[in-house]
Amino acid sequence: MLKIHQLFFINFGIIFAVMFSTFSFFVYKNQKDANYAATQEKLRVMVDIVDIAILDGSLNSIYIKDLARRSDVYIGAFDKELGKFVISDESIITMDIFLGLKDITQKVEIDNINDDEVMYYAVDTIIDDKAYVIVVGADIKSIYIKFKDLFLKLAVAFFICLFLSYLIAKQFNKAMNKELKKVQLFLEKVAQKDFSASMDSSYISEFQTIASQLEEMKRSIIKADKKAQKRAAKIRLKNTQLEGILSSISHEFKNPIAIIQASSQTLKNDSKMDDEYRDKFINKIVNNSQKIVNLMDKLKLSFTDSLVLNLSEFDLVLLSHEVANEMMEKYPTRKVAVFGDKKVIKADKDMIRQAVQNLVENAIKYSSDEVKVLHTSRGIFVVDEGVGISKENIALVSKKFFKVNENSWNNSLGLGLYIVKYILKLHNFEMIIKSELGKGSTFGFEC
Repeated sequence: MLKIHQLFFINFGIIFAVMFSTFSFFVYKNQKDANYAATQEKLRVMVDIVDIAILDGSLNSIYIKDLARRSDVYIGAFDKELGKFVISDESIITMDIFLGLKDITQKVEIDNINDDEVMYYAVDTIIDDKAYVIVVGADIKSIYIKFKDLFLKLAVAFFICLFLSYLIAKQFNKAMNKELKKVQLFLEKVAQKDFSASMDSSYISEFQTIASQLEEMKRSIIKADKKAQKRAAKIRLKNTQLEGILSSISHEFKNPIAIIQASSQTLKNDSKMDDEYRDKFINKIVNNSQKIVNLMDKLKLSFTDSLVLNLSEFDLVLLSHEVANEMMEKYPTRKVAVFGDKKVIKADKDMIRQAVQNLVENAIKYSSDEVKVLHTSRGIFVVDEGVGISKENIALVSKKFFKVNENSWNNSLGLGLYIVKYILKLHNFEMIIKSELGKGSTFGFEC
């Protein structure tokens, strides 16, 4: 496993490397474009200088060579009338423009001199009634030469920053280890019920907060420890109950997990599987993963005692239509009908949606005919013509983890109606249950 300073150093290195590469790329591009434009302008200026030299009569081989040397360019001038060349370098004659292989376009072009790529500018001009061809070229390598120095400087700066970040990370890790050691030592003593342990103050704000919280935790543990003997019998009873609960939860999770494992293994073992079959297995994984998420949400809601309502106004009938569509999509062979006009209530929309979903899905599970969702002036009622509930069980169906013995085939956790009751209690809504064994049930609430 990585240490903190190593993790910090690696992350910093990756971020800095990306920034360095991006910055270098844009610097390179801007430098290239700037040098390219500057070279083009330089070639045009040099053509004007040669033009003036011809006009002044000062154009000769010595002048051209000296001018080319000082300007780091190739210069060639051809007197069409006399058929005479004045050039700075004999190799310039090998250019296509002088061999007649290219026309004069009076714009910047690319050619080769001694196998080196050059940028040149050629003009066909008349000076004192004489026709001349003036060509000025520059080695393309010179356009990029400055970036090498810049790249080296950036690279040096990069490694310096990388080294400094490593030193900073080491110091940071040293300070963190010191504080973590104090926390570890404290927790070890508390774990051994040595309550004489105490947390020293820290100059790091976060660890000072942790120290305060750990001291508070120690006081809570001491207080709980004093009551442990009195609660031992209750805990043993609770553990017995929890075994049954965990058994139910385990059963609920085993099926989707088994499907996910089997589907994943099949996909792994058959790399040449048809796309149609691959999609089927992927859908199985997705659907069963969602089942696990839904089970976790139910368990969370069942074991939470301090939920805060997020109140808003919404149309309960519209919400019922949304739930009905979701249920019919989940159970394609079943129909859910919603009756009633617009009914606006003020409540926690997500919780009420969960309550309506549980009521509708409960009706679907225990019936085979159409499920009806009725909206009246009193509230909302979900009606089915299913198996119904006996009188002695009506008061128990909303208990946590309760399942009717006659319906032992149902592998649910027995949390659906308990969650509904809990949500309605938070809203001060009254839950209504009417059922007759063998004839059906009506579940709803007044709002």
